Amino acid sequence: MACTMHSPFYTNTMNREKLAVSIDNDFVYKDDTILANSNIMDLDLSSYKFIFYNGGQGVRFYEKFLYYAKFNKGWTTFTIAGELEDGQKFKFEKEVYLDL
Repeated sequence: MACTMHSPFYTNTMNREKLAVSIDNDFVYKDDTILANSNIMDLDLSSYKFIFYNGGQGVRFYEKFLYYAKFNKGWTTFTIAGELEDGQKFKFEKEVYLDL
């Protein structure tokens, strides 16, 4: 018996225009102060790319983003919020300790 595997076909993917990534603390990016809860996706379109991987999709920030970003040391909450193609909203939060 033969079996053929295909890459997953994503249905109901995220709407890229409605995606927001933010943190709950101010930080500095290219010498500009970015206020808490600002959408990081609006800063520099060349600092990230959308990725698709086995079973999901996401956003990957390039190393140059971290080069230009200066975060305060301590606990901060990252929030990813948006909408899927069918209009269903989502929001995920993760608290992390930054010491960059």
